[in-house]
Amino acid sequence: RGAMCGPAGPRKKRDAGEKRRHNALERERREKLAETVAELKEMVPEVAGAEGLSKQRVVEAGMAYLRDLEGEVTRLQEEFAAARPLPRRPKKGDARAPPSAAQALAQRAARAVPAATT
Repeated sequence: RGAMCGPAGPRKKRDAGEKRRHNALERERREKLAETVAELKEMVPEVAGAEGLSKQRVVEAGMAYLRDLEGEVTRLQEEFAAARPLPRRPKKGDARAPPSAAQALAQRAARAVPAATT
């Protein structure tokens, strides 16, 4: 039989060299994908070190982990914003400046930690 026909007309046969180049590029692409998924797997605590997981499972776990991290970032930003002291004007004759946000957090943390008893 002659050349195969498809919706776009006759298919041209690939020569052996073109086919080898294509196969080599495809193999490199698959290897790079496998390396990337393996790296992602080690970054996600839920699946790190696990054996026999599909690429899909690793990506799903990575997405869930990122969502958790996004929630944690939001929570910490809100906590930080709530911990900032409101700006206040020093009273006349009061040379002290209001505490910085870092100082306010340190003071708050010091109050939250109970004194150690011996």
